[in-house]
Amino acid sequence: MKEKLSAVIAILERMEPLYLRVHNLLHSEREALIQLDYEKIYEILVEKDEITSVLRSLDGERLRLQDQINIMLGLPNSDINLRDIAERNQKNFPELALRLLDLRTRVNHSIGQVVERISVNRSLIEKSVKNLQDIAKNFSRALRGPEEGEVEGNKQQHGTYDGKAKYSGPKAGSGSLIRKQL
Repeated sequence: MKEKLSAVIAILERMEPLYLRVHNLLHSEREALIQLDYEKIYEILVEKDEITSVLRSLDGERLRLQDQINIMLGLPNSDINLRDIAERNQKNFPELALRLLDLRTRVNHSIGQVVERISVNRSLIEKSVKNLQDIAKNFSRALRGPEEGEVEGNKQQHGTYDGKAKYSGPKAGSGSLIRKQL
């Protein structure tokens, strides 16, 4: 059991700096997106892919070790987590259990930071794409003029006031808010 716990701890010790590196890369990616530095973005994507691959491999190994620990604890069909493992081994291996809990907390925090940074970058990318679409649409409109049925300022959609206290536009209202039925 001690060897399995030590192996899980070693995996978590390798994962923590990798998650911190991904977080830093996401920050750099944000800056590169703002500056539209496509070469830098590509370099970051390649490095992120490499690190993600390593993290997947490490996480797969961690899960395999957790399954082995489940079997050793007599819980072959249960879904035990790192906290449960640490708590169940607190009595026999107190130093390892404390180290496992500490690393679990730190890695979990690092993952949270990565998720938050991904969300921020996604929002930035979505806004940038929307802005670029609007710019392209306006530029295209300026080159070729408005499409058929499209009137500048959307006057056709909202109607106009012609200065004679009359409303002209699509679907003029009946003037009544409530309609009586008999």
